[in-house]
Amino acid sequence: MPITHVDSNTSPSSFPGASSNTDTCAVLKPDGLAADDVMVAWIQAGGVTMSSAPSGWTLVHTRVHADANLTSWVYYKVATGSEPASYTWTASAATTPMGGAISAFRGVDTANPINAQTSSESAATQTVSTPSVTSTNRALILHFRLVSTAYVAGIGTFNPPTITRRFLVGNRGASTQYYSELYTNGTTIVNPGSQSGTSFTGVRSSDGTTNINVVRSIQRTIALREYEEPSSGSFSGTLGALTGSMSAAASHDGPLAGSLSALTGSFAGTHFVPAEGTVVAVLPALTAAVTAAMESVGSMSAALPPLAADIAADSTYGPLVATLPALTADIVLETRPFGPNVLVVARETRRVVMTE
Repeated sequence: MPITHVDSNTSPSSFPGASSNTDTCAVLKPDGLAADDVMVAWIQAGGVTMSSAPSGWTLVHTRVHADANLTSWVYYKVATGSEPASYTWTASAATTPMGGAISAFRGVDTANPINAQTSSESAATQTVSTPSVTSTNRALILHFRLVSTAYVAGIGTFNPPTITRRFLVGNRGASTQYYSELYTNGTTIVNPGSQSGTSFTGVRSSDGTTNINVVRSIQRTIALREYEEPSSGSFSGTLGALTGSMSAAASHDGPLAGSLSALTGSFAGTHFVPAEGTVVAVLPALTAAVTAAMESVGSMSAALPPLAADIAADSTYGPLVATLPALTADIVLETRPFGPNVLVVARETRRVVMTE
């Protein structure tokens, strides 16, 4: 499902004509917002901390410049069917200009919207690039730059890269101004892998000609994860070695054939086969705990190697043909067979007994 930009709102909505140090930033809800849209908030200020964020927003990352005079916060929120008209962030003191923006996107994975993020900083540098980021899923890449400069009448802007600007926001104090911009490469979705940053070339005043000397800068790159519709049908593949925990729920509508390599972490999951397809699985040596529920109304053929860890399973199946090797750990198995099988259950104790 492609990711599209719904709308962006900024605070202040236009560059102020006078000094506006403040400890609050209130941003209007993006126009056209719908349930399950993902909002990303970009809040900026000087040498202050964040005292409070609006309800329901999750902090992605805080970047404080090395000289402690510029701070960037990023938050996200999945929109519900009932959202307030605006959202307010409050800083620890009203000693610097504070501003921000909210961008709404549609087609983002609402369970895990931020696939990857990274940031960098620079000092007194006109031209910089956002850092590269490695995405592990299909994603839309967001490029962001925030700068502080000496005050120059009118909001500054970057010579834009050849991609799409989503917002420009700025605020000013008596002698300092902060402003930032967000860009995306249109609505282009990238495949998993290393994603390059983009160059923000120069900083100029609103007349487009006068250079503004950057004092400090923060750059960000964020990968928004694309929502992927659950697949159906058959599956055949090889899964690589797992060295950590896995928690998964898998369902499919047809035969499953897979080769699973060595598992050195724990696995907790539910595998449900709603159709009358076969399940053919080759499971390697297990060196960690496995907790799984397997439901199938087809047949199951499995070769299980030596087990060196506990297994707890609830299995509902049709005819079962299994080769069970030597076990060096406990097995707790509840079976509810629908057909012939080579395992029988002592119902009083629920112990597993293998027939000859």
